[in-house]
Amino acid sequence: MIQSALKTLLMLVFCHVLLIGGAAAAVRIDSLPEPPPSAKLRVFTVVMTTETSSVKRPVLWLVSPEELRVSMTGEINKMLQAQGIYEVTSAREIYAVLGNQTISAWEWSAKNMALLKNVGKALHADYALLFERGYSVHLQFDARMVNLNTGREFSASNYISTPALMQMTNNQKKQAGSEAIKIIYRQLFSDAKGDMLNTAISKGKAVMEKPQDPVPGTGASADLPKEPIAVQKEVSEKPVQSQTIPKREPSAMQRPLPQTPTGEVSTQKDISENPLQPLPKAEQETAPEAVQTKNRQAAFEKELDTALFAKDKTSKYRRLVVYDVDAAEHMKVVGLILTEALREELHNVGGFILVNRENILKIMDEYKLQKSGVVDEAQAVRMGKWLAASEVITGNLATLGATSILQVKRTDILTLGTITMGSVKCPSGREDELLDQMPQLARRLAQKGK
Repeated sequence: MIQSALKTLLMLVFCHVLLIGGAAAAVRIDSLPEPPPSAKLRVFTVVMTTETSSVKRPVLWLVSPEELRVSMTGEINKMLQAQGIYEVTSAREIYAVLGNQTISAWEWSAKNMALLKNVGKALHADYALLFERGYSVHLQFDARMVNLNTGREFSASNYISTPALMQMTNNQKKQAGSEAIKIIYRQLFSDAKGDMLNTAISKGKAVMEKPQDPVPGTGASADLPKEPIAVQKEVSEKPVQSQTIPKREPSAMQRPLPQTPTGEVSTQKDISENPLQPLPKAEQETAPEAVQTKNRQAAFEKELDTALFAKDKTSKYRRLVVYDVDAAEHMKVVGLILTEALREELHNVGGFILVNRENILKIMDEYKLQKSGVVDEAQAVRMGKWLAASEVITGNLATLGATSILQVKRTDILTLGTITMGSVKCPSGREDELLDQMPQLARRLAQKGK
């Protein structure tokens, strides 16, 4: 009797596998024409939701996987564009590459992210970003970034504990999802900034050597279908160039179950007083991976708590605006990456409330100023007053002969006096070496001055 039941069960499972295998289709990827040269880092972003097999029953997400995919993809792309470093692939471009095919969440990460990488290459992206929301014991947020030219990968991972979620209102849960993505992005940037800087240097050289104005009606976005990238249904009939990646049924660990407690995003409006405090570089290199992970999670929880519950708390620290350093056109992205690295190091030094770049851009928009983080000194002071800051940092990245020099100074908004100044230099074309000098430059700027 028992053997008969087991045989019947095995037969049903076998038939199910055959049916799934027979139903499996293929993902067709159409290539775009190569876009005009740009110094910006071209990025392709995917947001997905998965649950592990340890979940005993379906989890009811406060924001559904599809709502999360649409809203968070839009918010992440908006955040990336605001950085000034990135060129984000458009919905029309993604539609031109994938058409209306249905892509399951698990497929993006299967086989070492093969599909993500191939779609990113078809879009002529420099980097592919995969943000994943998951749920097992806790609400998990994972992010992976791949350099599509070298294959080098970077990752960041944090979670919001179930007890912490239980103490939040629904609005706080939604905001927590938004803040978590921003914190994880900063972790990714911290790890990948050297790689990104090298890519930006290389792209800047290519732009300078081959100046090319985009011709109207040409480039990656020309003559693309007008349909948005919705939930895909079918493939375009006449691809320019195609490659096929076979679909495979997800394993038990990959298969998404139905719908966890959070995920929606909202634009951050306030200033965080407690930034991430990573281990010093020397300790990062020697600390065991488990210790690094623990420290990162502790820093994540501290910053998330500050973002959700401590924004209205008064602070004794000075409010500081760090403006994007000025640079020649082909070096602007390099300058922006160095600016973000300097902000990160000033966070680590402490003693300031750093005004977010989002808030700087918001003020520029409100006062109808040019939408760039680069401003002249007089405008920097005016904007600093509007941002209720007491000090500003401005700078310039320039090439003198065979040397690149980054000069910055910190100015008191009230007296208009220079508090401190500093500069670092490197051989031209090796601006990635300036990253190693950022901690020293930040400490110099943080001094009280004479």
